[in-house]
Amino acid sequence: MPLRPLEAEQWVARLIDWDNNRALVPEALTAFGEYVAAACIPDAVPAEDGSVQPLPPAVLHLRRTVAALARRALGRALS
Repeated sequence: MPLRPLEAEQWVARLIDWDNNRALVPEALTAFGEYVAAACIPDAVPAEDGSVQPLPPAVLHLRRTVAALARRALGRALS
């Protein structure tokens, strides 16, 4: 089932200057990508003792891929 990070979309929509050139600063594009990636691939849930296992390398790679795709898609949509 596809996941749509609505909070990330709502957040970035408030940053876009819809009346002018619809441009965003590169930092906002990067933050949007990270926001989407975190929504799609959340951090590990802490154990009962409070310890948190790091995400496996494959999951981190997937998260970076999702962030890059979200960032590029938004940039192209606004150009």
